[in-house]
Order: sequence, then C-alpha cells, then structure tokens
Amino acid sequence: MASFRFSRTLLGGGAMACVVSVGAGTYWSSNNKAHCLLYKRKSSSLDRIIHHKIIIVGGGTAGVTVASQLLKQDLLFKLLHIGKQDHRDIAVVEPSDTHFYQPLWSMVAAGLYTKDSSARPTGEIMPEHAHWIKDKVDSFRPEDNTVTLKSGCKLTYDYLIVAAGIQQDWSKIPGLEDGLKDPNCPVVSTYDVDGAAKTYEVFSKIEEGDLLFTMPAGVCKSGTSAAQKPMWLWEDALRKKGVRHKTHISFHTPSDFFFHIDKYDVTLKQLAAERDVEFAGNSELIKIDVRGKTATFKDAKGNKKQLPFDALHVVPPQSAPAFVKNSPLADKDGFVEVDQATLQHVKFKNVFALGDCCNAPTTKTAAAVASQAPVVVHNIVKLFQGKEPTAQYDGYSGCPILTGKQQVLLCEHAYGDVVKETFTWDQKSPSRLFYIMQKDFFPWVYWYGFIRGSWYGRNAFRAPPYPDDLLFRD
Repeated sequence: MASFRFSRTLLGGGAMACVVSVGAGTYWSSNNKAHCLLYKRKSSSLDRIIHHKIIIVGGGTAGVTVASQLLKQDLLFKLLHIGKQDHRDIAVVEPSDTHFYQPLWSMVAAGLYTKDSSARPTGEIMPEHAHWIKDKVDSFRPEDNTVTLKSGCKLTYDYLIVAAGIQQDWSKIPGLEDGLKDPNCPVVSTYDVDGAAKTYEVFSKIEEGDLLFTMPAGVCKSGTSAAQKPMWLWEDALRKKGVRHKTHISFHTPSDFFFHIDKYDVTLKQLAAERDVEFAGNSELIKIDVRGKTATFKDAKGNKKQLPFDALHVVPPQSAPAFVKNSPLADKDGFVEVDQATLQHVKFKNVFALGDCCNAPTTKTAAAVASQAPVVVHNIVKLFQGKEPTAQYDGYSGCPILTGKQQVLLCEHAYGDVVKETFTWDQKSPSRLFYIMQKDFFPWVYWYGFIRGSWYGRNAFRAPPYPDDLLFRD
C-alpha cells in the first residue's frame, strides 16, 4: 500500500498550505478546500491512477506563469463545470523546493544582487488553487493521456502542458564539473546560483591575466546574451578599477557572431573593438585542465588549441530533459514538437508546450514565455469549447545584454530573426533606461506580476487581444 501523510504547513505571508505525501511524492495545495479531494485517496495504492483536468509539468517561469493565467480565466471554469470558489483541478508537477528568477544570476555575478535575492520558496509562488505535486516526471504516455512520476504514481489528464525547461549538460565538457566544485579553481558559470556567487568571488579578486568567456554549440537558454553579460560587466568593473590594461578578455563561440541578428551584432562588435575584447569565433570549448588552468578549444575542422586562463566563465552545453527527449512528444533534437504558432503538439492535440523545452525556433528567454503563456491559455480554452486554436505566437523574444553597470543593449526579435522592438526609438545602442528596467523594474515585475499571471511582456499588464477573444476578463 502507498504511504500517505496529511499535514498543514505555513507558507510565506501567513498562507496555509495542505500537503499530502504519496509514497516518495508529495501533493501540495495552497487552497484549503482542495485538500479534501486528495485526502479521500489516503487508502489508495501507489499504482492508483489520479486524474487532473490539466497537468502542467514544470514549476519554473513557464509552468507557474501559465498556471496563474489559467486560474484567472472564469470562462475556463464554467467549461469545467466548477464554481469560482470551488476546487480548480489544475496540477503542477515540480520537484524543487526553491524557485529562482534566473536572469538575476548575471547580476549576482557582478555583485549587484546576492544569490538569495534570486530565490523564493516554491510553496510561496505556486498559484492559489493549483495542486503542487512535488515529484519528478519519469515518462509520458500521451497516447493514453498518462504521466508517470518517479514515485510510481500515475496521473491522467484531459490536457497536458509541458513547461519542463532545459537541462545543463555539465559533464559534456571534461573538467568543467571539477573546476566548478573546486573553490580554489577560477572556473565559474552563471548558469547555476552558486556558480553566479562564485563568479563574483573570482572576478572581484582579478588584478591581471587572461579572462576567457565561452559559449557552447547548439541550443542554449538565453542564447548568447547570458554568456556576454558577465564579460561586459567585469570588463567595465576592471576598467573602473584601473587594472583593465593588465588583462586580456576573449569571447569564444562556435559561431561567427556576438548576436545572431546583424543589427545588434554590429553594435556588439563595435563595442568589442572599442573596449579591446577579442572576439574568437569558430572556437568551441571541449576540455578544461583544472590543475594546469588551461582550456582546450576546437574549430569546425577539428583543429585544437590550448589557452591558459586566470578566470574562465563557461556556458555549459544544454539539451531537453531526458524524460522529454526520450518521450513520444519529442522531435529529432529532443524538444517537444509543437506548431510554432499555436504551441499545440503536432500529433497529440491535447498537449501544449512552452518555454525552453519546446522546439519553437526562437531564443529561449523569459520574455518569450511572457508572449507564449497567453497563447497556450487561450488555445486550451478554445479546445474546451470544442473549437480550433486561434491564438498565435509570433516568435517574440527579448535578450537584454548588460554591457556595463549602467548600460543594456535590448535585443528583440520574432521568428525569422525579424527585429521587433518594443519602443519607438531605435534600440541599436546600449541604454541606461534599459539598464534600470533590467536591474530594478523587471525583478519586481517577475515576483509580483509575471508569475502571478498579470504580465504579458510587450503588452505589459494588458492581456493581448486574440480572434473571438473571450478570455482575460476580470
């Protein structure tokens, strides 16, 4: 028999949460009325199939945002035949106790924030009335509308939303994991909260030497922007410290650009020339010698070279999570295969995906999620109505690149690398206004608007209109 435990716990702000443990897994709900449905299952066996109308896999930015927006839709709950104050049958599968605002990690690396400021307990940010299933996904069976959890519990659904994020493949670069774990080794990465803090510790002690910043081949969260942010921030800091002339900074990437859109790439290459930053294209990091403090790179022809370093910032290779790439939902590259406009799975029509785990051909950013979430919400409700999806995502993504402690280059585009800027002026140059937005405004928006379902990216706090739109009405 399954082991069940029912308890109550106090979340931030005095909110009471209900918890039901199912074997190795745990159910949470921030709605006290919701616990009754789960508590009645206390005599169930572990292989008992539990049904939810909507299951969201992933409680990161994409998962929590789409859950919050779904729970704001009165029309949806009329279609579900449940009252406004009743249990709303939406479950979020997320194993982590802590939720991070990851764009802050680049600023943690520059000493602008502490690492703790990027984190909140998952129980505090999980939307009210949603079930939090604190477990990992083992596999999908979309042909049976089934999700199997690591605990062995099986969930079935009417609709599935996959927002599982992307994984960092640290082990694909020999020496990287050892270098990151060694507090005395100047190998760092802002793709991990502790790595961001270590980045600040390492670079704040730099007085001279070779500073290398690297990008991997393949798909990457935030594209090239996250790799550049610590580079430009520390170049600026070292210059103000008066030791910049004693250092050599190089940016290594397998591509031939800083940014994949010419308008912004021209600006960044001009900036590199002005600030004596070496652009090393066709250069992919493949190995790190931790003791010898050397990095091995290869070019497209397989030619290798070794470079010494006094500090090395690495963006790791990345891929879809294993339970996604090994599932029937995945494309040939391992990401959830969706229609790039509706974000509906190309084969399983009751499955949607958004965020880093889907194969929409655009830069994987939080800004992209802000535009994707209302599309998914709108289209799921249309399906509940027995109609075809009408909302379409245009591929919008935004990449703010910190070029110093007072400047940000805001790169925005849609599908096909079409420039799609939010503001009326030309955004080809770094701006102090964008810096203030990135440093001060967006973190506030994230915690109090974005993941609460009230922020819509370029539309700010106003939901985007869609054809025959009946949604997003208070």
